[in-house]
Amino acid sequence: MIPNNTGTFDDDIAAVLKEGTLVVSFQRACDALRDRRLEFSQRAVLAELLECMNRDTGTAWPSRQTIAERIGAPVKTVMNALYALKRLGYIDWERRPLNPGERSLTQYVVPAARFDRESLQLEITKAITELRQQKSARPAGQSEVPGPPGMPAIPGKNTARPAGYARPIRQESARNTGQNTARSAGQQEPTKELTKEEKEYGPNEGSDLPLQLPDIQSADAPKKPRKNSAPNYTEAFELFWKAYPDRRNNSKPNAFEQFRKLSDEDQTRAKDSLPHYAAYLRSKPDTPCVHAERYLKWRRFDGYLEPQVSSSGGDAWWQDPKKLAAMTLDRWRIGISKFANGIWHVQELGPPPGDPKCIVPRALIDELRLTELYNEHGIARGKH
Repeated sequence: MIPNNTGTFDDDIAAVLKEGTLVVSFQRACDALRDRRLEFSQRAVLAELLECMNRDTGTAWPSRQTIAERIGAPVKTVMNALYALKRLGYIDWERRPLNPGERSLTQYVVPAARFDRESLQLEITKAITELRQQKSARPAGQSEVPGPPGMPAIPGKNTARPAGYARPIRQESARNTGQNTARSAGQQEPTKELTKEEKEYGPNEGSDLPLQLPDIQSADAPKKPRKNSAPNYTEAFELFWKAYPDRRNNSKPNAFEQFRKLSDEDQTRAKDSLPHYAAYLRSKPDTPCVHAERYLKWRRFDGYLEPQVSSSGGDAWWQDPKKLAAMTLDRWRIGISKFANGIWHVQELGPPPGDPKCIVPRALIDELRLTELYNEHGIARGKH
């Protein structure tokens, strides 16, 4: 695609605003998806610029550091991608203030006035055709990527390497000279005065400085573990997590990180406190449930290791012999269906089934199979 140098940066802005920023952004995004010349990092940088394009001005002005943080790549990779996108006609930029009197910013634009989209489509089709021809003409097992100039092609991973083969070593071309010259001991590499644009964006295709691409990790190097892989939760934590009163908007990995910092005794204490904490939350409907991470980090469970008193300030009803004697089996069934939903609420139902102090009639325990549904800590049995 050959640029039309008669246009200016302002002409590009006017063309984008005339056709519509959303339309132009959509067209360029579709072109980038089909363009086999673009690498993944270049497509990612282009996507960020198109997403940041302002509808009123027709330009975008994110910093290189912002783009690098959003796509998760080094700043040098962003710099190289910007120059590649400019060379291929996808973007252009100038330093100018957004408003008179303000400091200058690097503003990016889609050069719709200087680059013909039909020419871009022809270039994309040509690149795809050449790639297909290369694949059809390549012998079986040969690598798609040829070796560096002046060196033999690097064998593919399905090609047997000859005896004594060594991986080629990348050599940097000498700066300010056209050939690789040996330097004497202690001699420093000559430096070159950089222009203002090179200081801001690094080397470009018009500079005699080599384009600095990110180093490719050797295939023989050990792979780093994935950061986002799910941790191996322990059985004790799974019981705690299942019994926590409210897990909405909670981070299970963060809660597990705090849980594993506790001793085995404190982990058991935290799990045993949950029925009492759930009973407290039920008696205080307006009190929100804290996140499990904070419940463990600040040792909130220390205050809920014993049954809490009722909201009226007295003892629990089941500690009154008269009230306990007035309980019928039907009233017990109603209470269990209401206050035993995954967690046995001690405040309302007394000690859980399996506890020697359980006050539920034995006939009702057998009828509802409560010991099979709840353990001695008041937590429902079964898988998470």
